[in-house]
Amino acid sequence: MTPDMDQLTQIIGAALLLSAYGAMQLKWMRAESVAYNVFNAIGGLLLAIDAYRIEQWGFMVLEGAWGLLSLPGLWRALRPAA
Repeated sequence: MTPDMDQLTQIIGAALLLSAYGAMQLKWMRAESVAYNVFNAIGGLLLAIDAYRIEQWGFMVLEGAWGLLSLPGLWRALRPAA
């Protein structure tokens, strides 16, 4: 059985979030890194968009906040060191 396109978006978003978290816990990735914050921002926003589409408001707020709260970390990671 293959996932349909709706589930594919959810799987990609969840995989991004979980791979970033797992890599950070295993010390393969730092929470301050660009990759960690990109994975979290894209994963959270993909899941938020999907939650909006299916009118799952609580899930949309959670994942939207997750994605948006990753943006300041991404900004800091992209800025050159002072």
